[in-house]
Amino acid sequence: MKSFKRIIGAIIILIVVAFAAATWFFSGQIIAFAPRTDDQIIAEKKFHDPSEFGVKPEEVTFTTREWADKNEGKTLTISGWFIPGASKDAPVFIVLHGKGDSRVGVVKYVGMLARAGYAVLAYDHRHHGHSEGKYATYGYYEGYDVSAAIDYLEKRGDCDIGRLGIMGESYGAAAAVMAAARDPRIRILIEDSAYPDLATVVADYGKALYGLPRFPLVDSALFVAGLRAGFAPKDVSPINEICAITVPTLIIHCTGDANIRPEYSQWMFNACGADVKELHYFDGCTHTMGYEDHTDEYEAVVLGFIRKNMR
Repeated sequence: MKSFKRIIGAIIILIVVAFAAATWFFSGQIIAFAPRTDDQIIAEKKFHDPSEFGVKPEEVTFTTREWADKNEGKTLTISGWFIPGASKDAPVFIVLHGKGDSRVGVVKYVGMLARAGYAVLAYDHRHHGHSEGKYATYGYYEGYDVSAAIDYLEKRGDCDIGRLGIMGESYGAAAAVMAAARDPRIRILIEDSAYPDLATVVADYGKALYGLPRFPLVDSALFVAGLRAGFAPKDVSPINEICAITVPTLIIHCTGDANIRPEYSQWMFNACGADVKELHYFDGCTHTMGYEDHTDEYEAVVLGFIRKNMR
């Protein structure tokens, strides 16, 4: 009987240890993953060189704080590109890339906006590309980093902050929504394929990649990820934040997206508090591939929306 109890006890200990190890591992996959290098991104992307659009960016940096909501923690240096507008009173756009990418991954939007005469700032998120930062937080601190980027643009003095827009895809779209809800200097929002909240997208990826149920492992990994990175995962909820947004908002999604479900954009559109809002689906393309597969239509939709609504 005693040996049986010892065996059961040992099994329980092994299960607990295995669960703890799995939770730690998957929390790291959420917040401390290894982003792709610029060379890897260039090899994957159809558009990766700003010169293809006739523009030459200036290499720039600005700073944010590790725990930006409280202006505490380490100072982080964020690296990016700036392209001046056709004139000093031209609108300026901040462009945000997706998870694991860098600014190289959004050259297509940078080039589209710059070629239209707008000033553009595109940068590597914290924990991505050439920027500093130990952890990714899926829009929580990245939304505050946008405000630091706007502060930087104000200090430059060579673009019209009164006509400021933001555009992001996927992870960057979520950060754009979070930023637009918090910072009134943002006058127009364009988001391509945002997720409604962090728990939903992590559960979707966990099931697709590893066959994991949301409870208990995914929820536990999210809890540990929040402790490690200093944020509350439940607060990463673009669908809640978008309710407070009143500026003109364009939401874009591809109908063939297997990464972030297309219906999520309908949810986001329904929740959006803006009087002026549009939802546009591009047929058949996969995750954030609307520009590549429908270039002319994509440019017409985005630039047309800006021209109509940027005052």
